[in-house]
Amino acid sequence: MKLIQACFSDQGAVRASNQDSIALIRADFGKNEVLLAVLADGMGGYAGGELASKYCVTELASWFRIRFPEILTVCGDSWREYAKGELEALFQVINHRLVEIGNVKGGSPGSTLTAVLLAGEQFLVIHIGDSRAYLLADTAVQITADHSLVAAEVAKGVLTPEQAKADRRRNILVQCMGISEDLYPDIKFGEICPGQGLLLCSDGFWHEMTEPDLLSVLKCSHDPSGEELTGRLSALTNLVIERGERDNISSIAVLTCAEAGLSAVPAFFTRKKRTEEPPSFRILSETVLVHTDEEPELLQIEERGEKEPHPEESFFENEPQK
Repeated sequence: MKLIQACFSDQGAVRASNQDSIALIRADFGKNEVLLAVLADGMGGYAGGELASKYCVTELASWFRIRFPEILTVCGDSWREYAKGELEALFQVINHRLVEIGNVKGGSPGSTLTAVLLAGEQFLVIHIGDSRAYLLADTAVQITADHSLVAAEVAKGVLTPEQAKADRRRNILVQCMGISEDLYPDIKFGEICPGQGLLLCSDGFWHEMTEPDLLSVLKCSHDPSGEELTGRLSALTNLVIERGERDNISSIAVLTCAEAGLSAVPAFFTRKKRTEEPPSFRILSETVLVHTDEEPELLQIEERGEKEPHPEESFFENEPQK
């Protein structure tokens, strides 16, 4: 299956900085294309939102380059179960690191984090926060759940979806990276067919978006350069700004199409003999978009003992507003 991908990020009309980060990597594994898409929305209510989102996307990008080829080689079409365990553990490591950075520097660098792994017709989504992933087909199906206070109240019947859209508390998250050691990411498996698409977006993108707006992404041509797809994301970004959105606005789109000579459901290589060589893993395109030069690995976490740790607080007391 052939993949066409694009991403776009804008500071927006109001924010003083862009705290969103993106990683989008497409690779060739044998005759099959595989892809990682990651979107992280740093918490503007805390110091270090740019740092938090950058750390999230760069760590996942490194995992994709190093570990995912090995998982595909060993597990073949059963790759999702093994990747699920590794990504759950990686989310915990990233979260712990961000909590430690907050203890050293003060404040709590936080971020949403939504990632999609795609190989053949199979995809895996792992998610925390209120950024979203959609499957675009005849309708726009929201794959992820919003980890927000108003979403929780909608689920309990306290608010209607219409009331939640206008609620002043809609930016309060009940789960995100870097705020608490307690982290419970959602993980979902799915399948995608040629002619369908995947869309990842920050809340600044989806707040003012309608379903027809989202589905317009599928109308883009299958230009391998992705220029038309990038233009569509840019146009949608301008549209939500015109509708009054005040936040940073970021999105990633991936379109699928059948390619002559390739099966829409490729059989991934699995070594049957130790003497067989696995197929090469070759990066075809890579975009990593961040908005800070600070490197979290340069912080001396061992100095943490010289500072008073932050008191334990609930997510509702923290209220990580963006």
